[in-house]
Amino acid sequence: MEELLDGLNESQQEAVVSTEGYIRVIAGAGSGKTRALTHRYAFIVNELGVDPSNMLSVTFTNKAAHEMRRRVKKLVGGEQDTGFITTYHGFCVRVLREDIHRLFYPKNFVILDVEDQKILLREIFEDMELKMNDKTFKRILDKIGILKGNTHYVQQMILRGEMPAVEDSGDMDSQIIQRYLKKQKRVYGLDFDDLINFVFVLFEQYKEVLEKWQDRLV
Repeated sequence: MEELLDGLNESQQEAVVSTEGYIRVIAGAGSGKTRALTHRYAFIVNELGVDPSNMLSVTFTNKAAHEMRRRVKKLVGGEQDTGFITTYHGFCVRVLREDIHRLFYPKNFVILDVEDQKILLREIFEDMELKMNDKTFKRILDKIGILKGNTHYVQQMILRGEMPAVEDSGDMDSQIIQRYLKKQKRVYGLDFDDLINFVFVLFEQYKEVLEKWQDRLV
């Protein structure tokens, strides 16, 4: 254990070895957060005997996740399964690939990035014979983001059968957004907001799925 604590200051050491209850570490840029987290991960594996395949560690970017995996492998051994060191969206993809069929979506659903979203909107603008420009795209994408700030919209995405009519949606922007949701469903595409929201709905509606992941991960 001494080598895991070597080079860490007192606060970092406390963060590494404190394993009971919830732990919150508040630290600024360049203060050694990643070092403390990776050594904490290694402490739990090496000293407490927890299998890495049962440990979830999430961060915001792929770059940060790759760096954490690289550092952890040096500490616990490269042969260990560190697949659950990932991003929030990466973890949601793992969950949905296993159980999204419960929401009547195929397991090989498509992940849509921003460029894919713009392609769908261009098709909609052409269908509606509307003028396209970047400012309008940004306004619509912002409104879609606001809509997807909670999970309410997911219910119409997972309904079997036809979604609500576009004409009943309201103003022009609302009609465009409704067409966008319909196109998403037609190709079984999920954007980054959907990945998180669909997992929330899946866990809420299917307790056995939530419990499966709770049992699998520490």
